[in-house]
Amino acid sequence: MAYTDIESLLFAARYPFSSVAKRIVQGTNLSIDDIDLRTRDFAKLILTSALSGKPYPICKHRDKNMLLRYILAYPVSRILVSFLENPKYYFYFARSIYKTTLSALETAADRVEEARMLAADFGITFRSLGNYFE
Repeated sequence: MAYTDIESLLFAARYPFSSVAKRIVQGTNLSIDDIDLRTRDFAKLILTSALSGKPYPICKHRDKNMLLRYILAYPVSRILVSFLENPKYYFYFARSIYKTTLSALETAADRVEEARMLAADFGITFRSLGNYFE
């Protein structure tokens, strides 16, 4: 499996929409029948947090298996929210991800490096000019 180092797993847990997270999920060849109880529980937690207006809960475990299950829970929770067939719920889910992403960027030990890593994941390069980016 690609990206099994702890830093990649932590990054994917903070930013489940990133290409790093997508490659981790793809590397598992996950199928609906293979989803274990812990992953389903994480997916339910993610979905209930979103529908109650709370930020997407970030997994801070340093256990690789726990992080992997948490990363796999994101696409499962997206499938669950799509089953609800209510655009309002899609908005709640997206807002939950937005809140957590903003918080992760604002509270990172090195905010510029965290932003740079996320931007690089999207193929965007920039440089810092004090408090501004170019």
